[in-house]
Amino acid sequence: MTKTNGDEPTNYEAELWQMADALRGSMDDAMVAIERDNEAIVDYDTAIRLKPNDADAYYNRGVAKVELSLINRARQDFETARDLAREAGNDSIADAAEQLLRELDATDT
Repeated sequence: MTKTNGDEPTNYEAELWQMADALRGSMDDAMVAIERDNEAIVDYDTAIRLKPNDADAYYNRGVAKVELSLINRARQDFETARDLAREAGNDSIADAAEQLLRELDATDT
């Protein structure tokens, strides 16, 4: 740690400013991700209103809710996606939703 005279920062202060800038950048990135996930949920809400049997929309809304730590709400969407997909014969969405439900259950224990 080197000290200097006057208004010039020390190495320690410079390092602190760099860390603060990096943290601020990380926080900005996190805020952008949260905003993006919130916007996605609004878009999927609209899609579901227009097409209430769209298993993909429920599945994708569930994924966005997991990103926002809305686990119980995500679980409901995955259950709905699984059930709608099975009714429609869309095994890939049904299986993917079932897998995410198992993963969520595993994190609860």
